[in-house]
Amino acid sequence: MPHSEIDVLISQALAIRKRDGREEAFKSAKITAAIQRAGEATGEFGAVEARLLTLRVVSTLQALREEGKPLTVEFVQDVVEETLITSPYRRTAKAYIIYRDQHARLREMVS
Repeated sequence: MPHSEIDVLISQALAIRKRDGREEAFKSAKITAAIQRAGEATGEFGAVEARLLTLRVVSTLQALREEGKPLTVEFVQDVVEETLITSPYRRTAKAYIIYRDQHARLREMVS
């Protein structure tokens, strides 16, 4: 199923709260892009596996949303991180965690 079809189904039920407080329609392509960049950086996987991992992330997010958990950028990134940690791609999980931490530090320095 292409991202656009997945996003239409998901965005009807899911919105994500950005760091600045705005709400935006959920876009699974952003998750796939982040996962794919991490996988390619470590050489562990590419686009196909990134899509499969994205489906796991989306499934988890939908279940958590049904439990009433609000979807924020940080929460979604936590789910991506957990999905990578529980996958066979340990180096990619570590790279994603480090990248995330570096960007959090950059945001702190700017603000």
